Amino acid sequence: IPAHQAAIIILSNTIVNGDFRADDAALDAFAVMNGQPVTLPPPGVAHSRERLDTCTGRYVLDGGAVVEVVRRGRDIAIVTGNSDASRIVTFPEAYAAEPAAIAPDLDDLLGDMAADDYDRVREASWAGIPFERLRERYRQWWRASTEQLGELRSAGLAHEVTREMDRETEIFIGLQFERGVRVIRARRNASGKYLFDVPDEHRLELSHMRSPRPVHLQA
Repeated sequence: IPAHQAAIIILSNTIVNGDFRADDAALDAFAVMNGQPVTLPPPGVAHSRERLDTCTGRYVLDGGAVVEVVRRGRDIAIVTGNSDASRIVTFPEAYAAEPAAIAPDLDDLLGDMAADDYDRVREASWAGIPFERLRERYRQWWRASTEQLGELRSAGLAHEVTREMDRETEIFIGLQFERGVRVIRARRNASGKYLFDVPDEHRLELSHMRSPRPVHLQA
């Protein structure tokens, strides 16, 4: 902001965290510096340890996966050694019997990758990134997934968010295989081109954690 000889830098390890977005924080800070009105978020609510204790216990998720909710001081934590449990809590839509449909062009690209056909994927990929490197990464991920989980049965929308400042849409896709579910992210830029992120799933989930849906407390 030249008039104030100031710059605004927002550092965040998440793009989506419930209803918070780092882009929104940057825009609000810019508005404050320029005397524009800003709607402030409601203040945080401090809960007593006794109230937090009422949330603890073992929860059974759809499909039978179990997580344990524990209190650590004034914080609540989810403990599980089951990777499916963490995926269900983060992206429950990926496990739906009839998930929401993804865009037809995106569905076609995923089908091509599952069939090891990358001609259309090359045409639809971001410019400026060597496609041979992307193709090898995609192939390794698909092969590892199908070896562990069997053939791909369907792909559905797990979550979608648009980043206005970057004019980019992040699309989280639930891939239902014969023996399990995986979640990948497709990034669509303003030109309608895609870049697929297939990192370690735990890293993807934790960096884009959302509020979990209600689950059933196990007696």
